Amino acid sequence: MHRFSGPCLAVLFLIASVVCRSQETKQDKESTFFFRNIKTSYLLNSDIDSSRTISFSSIKFIDARFDTTAIGYTLGKRAYRKLATKEPLASYLTSMFKSSASNEASLLCVIQNFWMIGTDSLIDRSHDKKQFTNALSVRIDAFVQDNQLFRSAFRYDTIIADFGFGKINDAAIINVFLDKLSIRINKVNTAKTLLKKPYALMEINEGILEKYNLPILRDTIYNKGVYSSFSEFTNNKPGYKEFTIDKKEIAERLLIKKEDGSTFYAKEVFGYSDGKNVWLKFKNNFFLLHRSGDGFSFLGFGSLVKKTGVNVLAFFTPPLVINGQTARGPDPFPTYDATDSLRPFILDMEKGGIF
Repeated sequence: MHRFSGPCLAVLFLIASVVCRSQETKQDKESTFFFRNIKTSYLLNSDIDSSRTISFSSIKFIDARFDTTAIGYTLGKRAYRKLATKEPLASYLTSMFKSSASNEASLLCVIQNFWMIGTDSLIDRSHDKKQFTNALSVRIDAFVQDNQLFRSAFRYDTIIADFGFGKINDAAIINVFLDKLSIRINKVNTAKTLLKKPYALMEINEGILEKYNLPILRDTIYNKGVYSSFSEFTNNKPGYKEFTIDKKEIAERLLIKKEDGSTFYAKEVFGYSDGKNVWLKFKNNFFLLHRSGDGFSFLGFGSLVKKTGVNVLAFFTPPLVINGQTARGPDPFPTYDATDSLRPFILDMEKGGIF
């Protein structure tokens, strides 16, 4: 048996520590700091129109989202903030509609997805002008209620985008959503809907609970390995156990070792886990996932278009004189260069998409 002296043990401990921390990069630390310290802004009810009337005796919303801690990320003057409502989202949306006594039936709306993101896509050299994009991804299942039974009325599944200039207006896009949803609600043919298959409220609730029944949410650890697909991720069942990650600033490569000992660089994978954390592949890099509620977010690269200068197209060489008048040359136009900027993204836990 070999005995190691104190200095040797110290060296071995140092090597082991480096190996254990090899996955954590400067970008990972920035990401962790971001999600631990992000502040929250709240929608002001005074900015939202709550006068919409619907053709049902009552309406009720149920929040079945994976992450119910916020409704999105918004870009403030200096940094991103979480966006939330001061009351639970289900109560908030319920209060936005007025019912009509013309219909005895009620409407139940199950919020499957509701997430906003405000981003900056343009910035010039002086940093004084920005092109903002605000988007809302929403998915709602609506049921007509009659005598304690529920029948499927419609699914509202859409993305609403607002390409503004100068500022992000969170209230404006919420008002657009409420307008569109109220129009869809008032198009429901109640008599026809009541002919559909009925469901008890317990069945609807069981369906909601079932979508949370994912091993990646239930398990106490993330299994180490490479998740080849979104399905492998949600099942916490990586298809490959042995891998090496080559982290670089421009692109990162994942070298996978198969059971027969052969290796290959993986191009199309969902992500990987070191047994403690999960990194998701987005574009050419892997980004550390952060759990919030039963959902996941990450700080990833979003395209940022930067104004780099001004070009002038010269179709002729000035001065050009026509009929005694000096012709005016073409107007200069700005040139832009695409770069990357870190911003928060959310993982769609039902479809595997990124928003």
